[in-house]
Amino acid sequence: MHLPFRSSATSRAISMSEEGVVESDAESSDTDSPPQKRIVGKAVQNLFWADMKHRLVKKSRHLALATRTLLQAHTTSSSARLTNKFDKRVAGRLNSFEKHLGKHTKETSLLREHAKLKLLETSAPLRAEFMQKLRKLMKERATADPDMWDCVKGCYESVIDIIWEDVEKEIELNVELALLKSAECQELSGPSSTWSCYCWLRRTVLRHYLPYDRSLFGKLTDPLYVALTLIMLIPNAGFRVSVLSLILTFILFPGPPDEFQLINFILLSKGTQFITGGLVSMSQGAVIYFKCFTWHDADLGQCISEHGPGRVSSLAGAMADYLGSIVLVWIAFLALPYSREHREEKRVAALGRSRPATGFEPRAVTESKDGKGGRGGRLAMLLRYDVSCFALSLFVLFLLTLSTMELREREVTPLRHLQENIFWCKVLYSLLSMPFSLFTIQPLQQVLTHAAPTGFNSLGACVPFNLPES
Repeated sequence: MHLPFRSSATSRAISMSEEGVVESDAESSDTDSPPQKRIVGKAVQNLFWADMKHRLVKKSRHLALATRTLLQAHTTSSSARLTNKFDKRVAGRLNSFEKHLGKHTKETSLLREHAKLKLLETSAPLRAEFMQKLRKLMKERATADPDMWDCVKGCYESVIDIIWEDVEKEIELNVELALLKSAECQELSGPSSTWSCYCWLRRTVLRHYLPYDRSLFGKLTDPLYVALTLIMLIPNAGFRVSVLSLILTFILFPGPPDEFQLINFILLSKGTQFITGGLVSMSQGAVIYFKCFTWHDADLGQCISEHGPGRVSSLAGAMADYLGSIVLVWIAFLALPYSREHREEKRVAALGRSRPATGFEPRAVTESKDGKGGRGGRLAMLLRYDVSCFALSLFVLFLLTLSTMELREREVTPLRHLQENIFWCKVLYSLLSMPFSLFTIQPLQQVLTHAAPTGFNSLGACVPFNLPES
């Protein structure tokens, strides 16, 4: 394995790590201590010494910087140079020493990340063994009743097996995120482009709407986030689809997009569709009907024809909201195979490799054969359900349009009937999006997709989600 900035100390530490693994393998015949535990113990020791060495070098560098700053403070106001030759020699030595320590800090940081990754790899079998024992214990406890029917026991065991796969993945995700946690999120620079106005608008919107250091409660204190949310709650004229189109454009370009952000956009889009296009629009239509019935009962049909729910938006606006609800979601879903995950970036950094220079490369299939793996997790099953709901709403729209076209003796034009039909079919399709709104809750979203949360910093860079410490 090639590691850049490898010094003699780094090589000795890595060789000590490899010798420790070989030594553990040689002692595998010892029945008093399992070999896997000895390997993990050696990996813990290597991580401890790598972390101590990095801390020592980092503190030494800070001390050298402080000493050089104190020496540079003894300058004359006229020439701004050091006062004597001795101070010059000392400052030169400190400068070269600080540069050497800076290079050595990078080496020890790389060595520490390599030790973390090694610990994750070597301890994986032990974690898997522990989780299997815990699964077996839960099955025994759940089916401990001797009078329980065999079919009920089988159902209990199947449910535990299905849930346990998600539990194992979530535990592995949190262990990896905790061990490879990055503390340099604010300093990462975002993408640059010749379109400076676009980059400024992009980082402003994403920083306020999808921040890396704020939860929902923190975002509610942001006026821009509240304003964008209120705009998406307007059911008329395609406001929601317009804002979502803007956010999706900012996530996709410049690429490659982040996996979590694409998944979060899909769930956000369908969740707001259920609220805005479903609950709010249905309430709006009910209020309009009630208003016509209460204050225009003498000419109820004319009131509904002139001021009915189908007239709240133009035909183009209604169709844009209707079709945009599924088109935007599938654009984001089809971009998932070309996305990147920040955990992969951490693994690459820990191994000392440089990532590919090309941006848009399909790196993984969106869904595995069993529907549980790949990018997006089980999201593909929900999207197939969404397509079925959209097809059902189109079928209902087709039936309603056929039935209203035969009513030629009415004063209401076919266009007005079509507008009303589109409005209520859009409400039907939005109400059927209710399962997506449940998975906008962060714990359920993690179980569904197993994607590591991310957000955007003030420079427009997508970084790991990290709430500030209180």
